[in-house]
Amino acid sequence: MIQKKVEEPWQNPNVKDDLSCQDSNEKIHKTARNKQGCIRDIEIWFKKETAILITVGISSAALQLIGMFFSICLCRNLSDTI
Repeated sequence: MIQKKVEEPWQNPNVKDDLSCQDSNEKIHKTARNKQGCIRDIEIWFKKETAILITVGISSAALQLIGMFFSICLCRNLSDTI
């Protein structure tokens, strides 16, 4: 399913200044053109943040296991007293 709102700017771009975008002089089109994609920056960010995400996931799993252990101990002690 193609989302019209996402695809529309790509299919029909609304350029602010056609002349500066097409000019061969680099000083004029320096701010009007994108020369570098963003996929490389996303990959670098993901590689940096992967360690943090893994640490958070493992910590969360460890806390859940500790909680399960204490709840099992509590249930066993309660059944002995009843």
